[in-house]
Amino acid sequence: MSELDVPPLPETAVRASGADWVAPFLLELAAALDAAPVRWMVLRNHEDLPGRVGHDVDLVVHPRDAAQVDGIVRAVVRRRGAALLRAYAGTEHETFDVAASDLSGRLVLHVDVQTAARHRGLVLVDAEDLLAHRRRAGPLWVPEPAMEAYALLLHAALHKQALKPRYAGRLAALRAADPLGVQRIAGERLGAEVGQLLASVRTEAELLALRRQLRRALGRRYPGTPARRAWFRLRHGARQARLRLRPRGVLVAFLGPDGSGKSSSTELLAGLLGGHDDVLPVHRVYMGSGRPFLPSRRLVRRLRGLTGPRAPDTPRAVRDVQRRRLRGALHVMADQILRFWVQVRPRLAPHGIVLVDRYAYDILRVNNPTVSKPWFRRLVVALVPRPHLTFLLEGDPVVVAARKQELTVAETVRQQAAYRELEGLVPDFHPIDLTDRNCDAVNGAVQRILDAYARRNRGLVPWS
Repeated sequence: MSELDVPPLPETAVRASGADWVAPFLLELAAALDAAPVRWMVLRNHEDLPGRVGHDVDLVVHPRDAAQVDGIVRAVVRRRGAALLRAYAGTEHETFDVAASDLSGRLVLHVDVQTAARHRGLVLVDAEDLLAHRRRAGPLWVPEPAMEAYALLLHAALHKQALKPRYAGRLAALRAADPLGVQRIAGERLGAEVGQLLASVRTEAELLALRRQLRRALGRRYPGTPARRAWFRLRHGARQARLRLRPRGVLVAFLGPDGSGKSSSTELLAGLLGGHDDVLPVHRVYMGSGRPFLPSRRLVRRLRGLTGPRAPDTPRAVRDVQRRRLRGALHVMADQILRFWVQVRPRLAPHGIVLVDRYAYDILRVNNPTVSKPWFRRLVVALVPRPHLTFLLEGDPVVVAARKQELTVAETVRQQAAYRELEGLVPDFHPIDLTDRNCDAVNGAVQRILDAYARRNRGLVPWS
């Protein structure tokens, strides 16, 4: 299906659905799925849509229509000028993480597309059954009350293993709409005895006590469950192992002299990108020399008396322009490379964003004749694991030096010049000024990070 085939949503409908971008996007996606045509429905929590979205939106699509969904979602993303941050085909589902192009409102809308209600190889309700019991609720296709209650009980018992208050409240409303519906639907599929027991559930303890009987009944309804569950474990394990070996996350390094704002910038950006840890995990890692990982570096610092807090009456040492020995800087670089493999890379898997304050490239700012030699610089760039994005935080040297009072203005100027020379050596290297934290500069940094993330995760962003 081409982008031109997606029907536009009338602007009156967009305005009526709310100021946030999520509701108009969901309405247009629903219209596009209907126009394809795709057989689909919202599996849970449809009563809040499109105006209010919880953790995610769960859609069930007929297996023969599932191949169309990726193209439809991308077409709607383009039409609305939105950003597709990630498109991922999992073992039992396909997910799409969407954001507004201006990064306003909710950062990530997580759309989860399934071809059945299932959990780890266990089919709870197949798509044919679900779609045969759907009804229209405004622009959305949703389950009939009895089917929704049946699917929700199975989901709570076998997937969540809990009857949340929200689920209990929804079940009460569905039972009021169709008092005998659960017993009828469950009895036809799982047998009269299990159907009656499931219909009588009112508490979490009563529901969890039925789990074994429900599994056996579903195994009879869907033969081949043991084979499907074994196949799921095999595929899921292989997929997770592959993502551990080749994570799809993004490493963002922040460089700059002391006082350039690395810590405050990573904290600010982590706050803007965070809040969706199960969908878009964001981590901050400090890689300064003051927190060594190598035992030899910890020993050196202990011998130099650098492990404890500085006494209040101890004058602060201010570093001026002077030659430095390379041995200590090499030791720090080796420590930072090891910390990448131990502290950073695990956080990149399967699709995390890691913001590092300082990085092993810091050795190239050291005032030493060897550092300026081309062969040494090429060697460092080859040895240091390459970030996907590197920011050099710039600013007025007088302001930068005054912040921490650890460098003279002259040394700050020298270090800024040394860092700028990395632009020709390090790919995706971007000088940026975040000293005044204006919206344009901060949004520009966020967009660059999300652009790198989307490129690694089959995404699509309008600002690229």
